[in-house]
Amino acid sequence: MSHIFENLAAPTVFEVTDFESIFNELLNEVYKAVPNYKPVESDPYHLILEAFAYRELYLKNDFNQRLKGLLLPYASDTNLDNIATHYGVERLTGEDDDAFRIRIVRSLDSHPTAGSRESYEYHAYSVHSSIDDVHAYSPAIGEITVVIASYEEGGLADDIKAQVESVLSDEKVRPITDKVTVREVKEKPISIHVKVSCPLQYRSQVEAEIRAKMNKNQTIGKTLSIFQLVRLFSVDEVTNVSLKAPTTETVCAPDERIVITDIQIDWEDA
Repeated sequence: MSHIFENLAAPTVFEVTDFESIFNELLNEVYKAVPNYKPVESDPYHLILEAFAYRELYLKNDFNQRLKGLLLPYASDTNLDNIATHYGVERLTGEDDDAFRIRIVRSLDSHPTAGSRESYEYHAYSVHSSIDDVHAYSPAIGEITVVIASYEEGGLADDIKAQVESVLSDEKVRPITDKVTVREVKEKPISIHVKVSCPLQYRSQVEAEIRAKMNKNQTIGKTLSIFQLVRLFSVDEVTNVSLKAPTTETVCAPDERIVITDIQIDWEDA
């Protein structure tokens, strides 16, 4: 869901300008009033024009930042809370801005008729801020399985799972013909063996960056392709990547989440 914000172009309402452009505009206004005026940097009027130009630049940038705070992709803190009221959504205790922003967008899926996959997922997400991923699917007609993942230490708490079951059993959420089962995700561990070309002085930094992000994009039911694995190692200072294992994509069941438990790196000079 977060991908809808990743490649979003900046709104044209933002005014992009610079000091020189503003200063020249002010100078042109002076020329209109005093055609024979010849600007000299030591001239006090020149200094006043510069001060006005810097002030206008500051105000325009300040306006852009304030305007940004009123737009869903960029808003944070209480600005985001206020935007959420238009969607009828409130921030959960402990919920950060990014998770809240995605849930605001997901709230649109709760409005259609009950029983859609997106509706089940939204209502499950809205139970508690410790829920990091949700995947709903139908293994058979009239049966719905909702898989939940919490990446906090200890995994999904029993009381949170019970709350999800209660919410999804509400007649406003679940059609009477649906039988809903809530499960905690099953982890599918894999190890990676890879040869990486990188200058010696950057290896510690590169390895730390790779390990920090190795499981960030692994969601429930998502197959991990060879291309995605290679991209994991495509960071600054890496010049070549040769994957030794796994040699084929790792297929994930709808109630599983792939977890990279170990990375073995064979380094070679770039």
